[in-house]
Amino acid sequence: MGNQEGEDCLPIPLERLLESKASKDLVESEFKAIRAELGAIKERMTYESYARKEAVDKAEESTKIALQKADSDNKNRFDNTNEWRASMKDLQSNFITRAELKAIEEKVSSHISRAEHEALIKQFESKIEKAQTDLSNQITILNTKVDRKDDQRYVTWGGILLTLLAAAAALMGVKI
Repeated sequence: MGNQEGEDCLPIPLERLLESKASKDLVESEFKAIRAELGAIKERMTYESYARKEAVDKAEESTKIALQKADSDNKNRFDNTNEWRASMKDLQSNFITRAELKAIEEKVSSHISRAEHEALIKQFESKIEKAQTDLSNQITILNTKVDRKDDQRYVTWGGILLTLLAAAAALMGVKI
């Protein structure tokens, strides 16, 4: 197997390197350089791995916070929506239905206005005054009739008494 370009290998053939001590020193220095470079790569990979892990942790934390905030916002929105629905329901419960409105309209149409009410009161007052006057006249007439009847009664009782006295005197033999 030979070395191909683009692979992570030294572009120097191995046989030439092993031929001389200088080559050995060169190989050792190359190995040391490769080890140092591998150490640096390992260190950089460790650092990058740590940085990536930290970035992922921060992203997860910020996602968690964002989800909590979104959940809280949704809860507040639903609470506000429910509150709005409850207040709307209260408002609607105070509205009257069409049937109630129709019943009120019928009552209003069957009622009279204030002016009509006052006119009726005046009519009733005048009728009451007329009835009171008529009643007073009838009472006066009846009192007069009663007085006449009383007078007639006294006359009748007086006549009965006189007749009884005359009959009693005749029975006793007294001549009048």
